[in-house]
Amino acid sequence: MEKYSVEWIQKQLRPLPKNFEREVNNSALSYSRYLFCHRENGVRYGYCTHCHKQGEAGPRNALKRAGEEGYCPHCHSRVVIKDVGRSRKHLVDNGYILFLQKARDGGLVVRAGNVYRDYRKRYEKVSTEYQEQYIVYFNAGVAVAYRRNWYFGTDGWSGRFEKMRGIPAPHPHVDFDGLPVCPVGMVGFTRDKLRGTALWHCEMARVIRGCCGPGGVPPVCKYLAFHAKHAGLAEKLEKEGFFDLIGAAACGEPVYPIYWNAKTVPRALGLTRDDLRGAVAEGNVIRALNWRKYCKKNGITKPEERAWVQANWHAEHIWGDILKHTTVSKIRTYTALRPDTLSDWRDYLDQCDQLGLDLRERAVLFPKDLHAAHQRNTDILNRRAEAERARARKLAKMSVNEAKEKFEKNLPALQKKYNWQNGDYLIRVAEGEDDLLREGSALGHCVGTNRSYKENHFKGLTLILFVRRASDPEKPFFTVEYKEATKTVYQCRGKGNCAPPTGVKDFLDVWRDRKPAKTTTQSNRTEMAA
Repeated sequence: MEKYSVEWIQKQLRPLPKNFEREVNNSALSYSRYLFCHRENGVRYGYCTHCHKQGEAGPRNALKRAGEEGYCPHCHSRVVIKDVGRSRKHLVDNGYILFLQKARDGGLVVRAGNVYRDYRKRYEKVSTEYQEQYIVYFNAGVAVAYRRNWYFGTDGWSGRFEKMRGIPAPHPHVDFDGLPVCPVGMVGFTRDKLRGTALWHCEMARVIRGCCGPGGVPPVCKYLAFHAKHAGLAEKLEKEGFFDLIGAAACGEPVYPIYWNAKTVPRALGLTRDDLRGAVAEGNVIRALNWRKYCKKNGITKPEERAWVQANWHAEHIWGDILKHTTVSKIRTYTALRPDTLSDWRDYLDQCDQLGLDLRERAVLFPKDLHAAHQRNTDILNRRAEAERARARKLAKMSVNEAKEKFEKNLPALQKKYNWQNGDYLIRVAEGEDDLLREGSALGHCVGTNRSYKENHFKGLTLILFVRRASDPEKPFFTVEYKEATKTVYQCRGKGNCAPPTGVKDFLDVWRDRKPAKTTTQSNRTEMAA
C-alpha cells in the first residue's frame, strides 16, 4: 500500500467520535428540530425530534399552527410545529460539515461532506446521515487531498476517491450571490486536537473567527497546508505578528508577495528588520508592508517616508495615483518644501481629469500656486454641479410631452455625440418610445414598460442606449442606462436581464472613456478664463 494514498489515510483514521451526531445536530443541522403534533381527546401531544421525548405539547404550543415556531416542553429548544397527518414527502434537511481528526500516526485529517436528516418515512427513527466528500491529510512537509467523484455504471451511482492536484477549500454549493445553500458546521477545530502533532502551533481559532473563504466557510485546509509545507516560516510569521498575511493567502487574496522558500521573515517579506517592526507597530500590517515595499521600490528615503506618512493618511494610495502622471524624482522636487500638499495635489489632478484638462502640459501638472489652482477647479466644479441640480429641478417639473418635444429637437446632437462603432459592436441612442418598447419586448426586460426609464430618458436625467452587433445592427442585443453627468454606466442588460460578456464590457469602457464629438461650443475655456 502506497504511503499517503487514500487507503493508507483511511487506515490512519480513527472511528467517528461518539458525540459526532450530537455536534452535527447542534451546528450544521441546528435548524432541523420539529415537534410532530396530534390530538387525543382534545389534548395536543407532540414528539420532539431533538430530545426524542413524547408528551403533552404544553400551553405555549396549544394554538400554534403547522409551520410556526414553538418550543419543546422537555428540552426547551426552539422547534417548528408539524402535524402528524400532513405529507412529509419533501421534508429532508441538509447541511455541510467540516471536522478535524487526529490520525493514528500523529498527523491531522480534515474531513468534509454533506449531512442530512430524512423525515419522509418514520419521524421517530430519524438519524443524521453523513456522506463524505473530501479527505485532506496534513503532517510535517505533507499536505494531500482526495475528493470523491461520482460515476453512473451498471450498478447505479458509485463514488470513488481521487487525488487532487492542490489543496481545496471545502464548502457547500452556493447561490448566485455566493452564499451557501445550506448551513455549515465546524467540529473539532480546537487546540486540544492539535496537541502532540507537528502543527500544534496553528492558530485555528483565529482562522475560524477572522477568515472567510468560498461560500463563507473559513479556509482551514488552505491554512493548514501553509503550515504543513512551510512549518518553520509560517510559525515565525505568526509569532512576529504577521498572521494576517497567512490568513489572506489562505483566502486566495494576493495582498502581499511572500517568498515561501526563505528561512527568515525579513527575506520572506523582502524588507529589513526595522521596517517589519514599524509595520507591526502601525497596526494595519498589510497596508504598512505594502507602503514600505513601495518606498523601497521607488527609492523613497526614510525621512521622506516619515514626512509623507505624518502629513498624508494612506500615502501609498496617493503616491500611486500621482505616479500615473509623473515620476518619483519630480514628485520629490515638487513637494520638497511642503510634504503635506501631496493629498491636495492628488485631488487637484482628479479635478483636472473631470474638467478634461491636458495633464501632459507642465503648467497644468505642476501649478505654481497649487492652492489657488485647486480652489479655482473647485469653484468651476461647484458651479457645474449647481447648474446640473437646477437643470434636474427644471426637468422634474417638465411634462412628458414637453420633454418628448425637447428630446426630438436634441436627438441629432445626441446621436452625433454618443452613436459610435468600434470593431464588432456599435452603440446608438434610443430614438423614441416605440424604440424602447421594441427593445424591451425583444430582450424580455422592462425598459419599454417602466415609466421612469422613459421619462428620465426624455428629460435627459439618464440616457438609454442600445448596443448592437456590427454585423446585425437592427437586432436587439444589450440595453444600457447611462448617466451623462457622472459618465457612469448604471446598468447593461441583455436577453432575460442577463449580464454583459467581457467583450461588451470592454467596448463600453472604451466608449465611455473616448472623447465624444463636440456638439456645442466648449464652455471649459470660458469658465477657466473667468
